[in-house]
Amino acid sequence: MRIKLFSAFFIGAFVLGACNKENDNPEPIITDNKATEVKNLDASSNQKWVYFSFSEGKIVDVTDPKNELTWDIAFNRLNVQTNGGTSGRGQGGVFNSFKTDFSLVTEAPASGYTFDEEIEIQGMPGTPVIKSSVNKAITGTAASSNPTGWINYIPPTGQSMQPTVQITKNVYVVKTASGKFAKIQLTGYHNDKNTSGFITFQYQLSQDGKF
Repeated sequence: MRIKLFSAFFIGAFVLGACNKENDNPEPIITDNKATEVKNLDASSNQKWVYFSFSEGKIVDVTDPKNELTWDIAFNRLNVQTNGGTSGRGQGGVFNSFKTDFSLVTEAPASGYTFDEEIEIQGMPGTPVIKSSVNKAITGTAASSNPTGWINYIPPTGQSMQPTVQITKNVYVVKTASGKFAKIQLTGYHNDKNTSGFITFQYQLSQDGKF
């Protein structure tokens, strides 16, 4: 199955910007609504995935992502994986609430989750199609007229040489590797120096699916 995405490599060539390194494992911030905010998580590398544990509240080192259960969600620029389906042996999956108010998502649904699958990603014109395992419910898209993932990459048009990104701010319910639930809202793709690939999000973990 082919989805209209640009590979992270080619998107990075346009929007990577400066290469200043930020804190690889930003300190989570507990907000008033019992959510945890993570600012500027560095997912800017084109070659590697960054693995995050909701229960640990931090980036975790993973050597065998398809078999380890220590991670729940992973980021690679616009792309997102969960620990399930073709990405891992956990119970991961994603439900898109299509709500943009974090507080209005109060319960994890019993069904309707999308599981990771291997898809074909179209690169720039004249480049080969590559395969990658992602979760289509949340992963970013390119030039979509109706984006449902967390971000939509819009290539340069006309005389403009600068691409833009559209962040949907949808709230998603993610099944963790162990079968618990977290709701997550991704709100930023650039750090304070306007370098792309630095993701800001808030999440709330639940043992029973109640938020």
